[in-house]
Amino acid sequence: MPRAYNADRVLGEVEKILNLGRGGATRNDRVSNIRSYVTGMADTGCQPDDPVREFASLAADQWSSMILLVLRDGPFRYSILHRLVGAIGVTDGISQRILTLKLKKLHHNGLIIRTIENEAPIRISYSLSPLGRSFIDEIEHLAQWIIGKLPEIHAARASNFDETEK
Repeated sequence: MPRAYNADRVLGEVEKILNLGRGGATRNDRVSNIRSYVTGMADTGCQPDDPVREFASLAADQWSSMILLVLRDGPFRYSILHRLVGAIGVTDGISQRILTLKLKKLHHNGLIIRTIENEAPIRISYSLSPLGRSFIDEIEHLAQWIIGKLPEIHAARASNFDETEK
């Protein structure tokens, strides 16, 4: 079980690491971002299932982002969603198990709506919730920023390439 997050303890560790207690006072102003980050973690949570960490993880997850992007044009039933995500992905597709796990996590976090139609046979469809639409819009903004920075990213990768990284 992870230990409880104590901002004062963590800030004390940061000060020790940076030697702020002894003549390092000039560095004190340089760690304001670290202090802000630590305080924010204490306020919003730092366990793996806390919303800030979980949503950051969902944004970075290939399948979750793709599912949300596809659901912009939804709703879709599971089988159609499975085929669409598999066709769009750059790998050999998404397994049914992974799709099911991702849908459960997205639903748990309020990003998608799972609708059950009580017909024979029962039909289940998935669509974006308002929160999910807002979230995918933010991911799209990040993607546009990355696209705008591609020349800088390519230049950095080319100049920082080290033969030992192969």
